[in-house]
Amino acid sequence: MSYGSLAVAYGFPLWVPLLLSVSVLAGASEFMFIGIVASGGSPLAAAAAGLLVNARHIPFGVTVRELVGRRALSFIGCHIMNDESVVFGLSQPTPAQRKAAYWLCGAGVALIWPLGTLTGAAVGKLLPAPETIGLDAVFPAILLALVIPAFKKPHYADPRRQRRRAGACRRTVCAHRAASAAFAVRFTVEEKIMGNMTLFIAGIAILSLGTYLMRLGGAKLGNRLAFSERSQALLSDAATVLLFSVALATTFYEGAHFAGMARVLGVAFAVFLAWRKVPLIGVIIAAAVVTALLRLAGMP
Repeated sequence: MSYGSLAVAYGFPLWVPLLLSVSVLAGASEFMFIGIVASGGSPLAAAAAGLLVNARHIPFGVTVRELVGRRALSFIGCHIMNDESVVFGLSQPTPAQRKAAYWLCGAGVALIWPLGTLTGAAVGKLLPAPETIGLDAVFPAILLALVIPAFKKPHYADPRRQRRRAGACRRTVCAHRAASAAFAVRFTVEEKIMGNMTLFIAGIAILSLGTYLMRLGGAKLGNRLAFSERSQALLSDAATVLLFSVALATTFYEGAHFAGMARVLGVAFAVFLAWRKVPLIGVIIAAAVVTALLRLAGMP
């Protein structure tokens, strides 16, 4: 829901997040695309950044190549490949259960993600200015709450768990970037889209097709490619470190300017709660409430 609500709250017409949610089906890159365009960036640059985030689908495809099906069915099976379906499928004990779990989870995500986008868009129209309710502090708080536990684990514990954490982090970092970037440049996003519709559609097409080809390539070339457990764990660790760095930077900065002490203190308090193992919903509420109250008290 946060994806749809943010997209609409920052001026995107409903068809943009809805089309991305159906054609890309990878929340991290979709948030990335929305965030970069909202900050004034080119749709082509947004697509390129989204493809970098989605590069993890290549080793995913190698890992689940036996689960996506054969012949025509495999083309659908590749589209529903995502963090959840991969982890859920690989966690089952038998080949038949792994395949059933992969398809059940993947199809569920393919259905629920667009529906959640629609629901979020409806909610987004009812929200006040996001900074007024501290929404800009929520996403860095979520990101840090998710990556902090990763630094407390052994480096090469369980590759599936590493992928699960990294996948969750990638989704939330892009959610944050979508929120914070929108504050950096004030303009009407819809006017920008209508002013260069061809370029915008090209960016969506590149992101959608590129992501699908990564999934398909990993699955079809799986017998020729090999990713050891250690290399997959290293990729996950590198992603976690990168996301942690981005989270810190975007907590303190809004574009080229300091974000203000209200957001910094709101995120810091939320991170403290996360360190104390407070449930994620409590972390989210704390980040927004503290930030909003500090701004209400006059803190920038």
